[in-house]
Amino acid sequence: MRIEQKLLMVPTGVDIMTFVRNDGRVEEAAEPAPEALTFAQFRDRYLAAHEGGGMESDSLRTVRIHLKHLATTLGERFPIRSLAASDLQGHIARRAAAKGAGGVA
Repeated sequence: MRIEQKLLMVPTGVDIMTFVRNDGRVEEAAEPAPEALTFAQFRDRYLAAHEGGGMESDSLRTVRIHLKHLATTLGERFPIRSLAASDLQGHIARRAAAKGAGGVA
């Protein structure tokens, strides 16, 4: 009735049924959730930030090796925000059980 009497205006772009159900209130649009960053995206961004003189080439090569091992443990699509100490401990256990370059466990 207030809408018909022009005492209450339905905002442009708002569904009238939703507007009426919410007693004339417009709900705030929720901010979109941040993108779920995967291990592969994290790795690529990290390397891009340190390439081009940000880190010595030998150090960068070593980082790439370690990140490759982490990718094997976690997987490329691992959600980096869910990384927990248990994930890192699992990686340590896997690497400790693997044979090294000299064939030693």
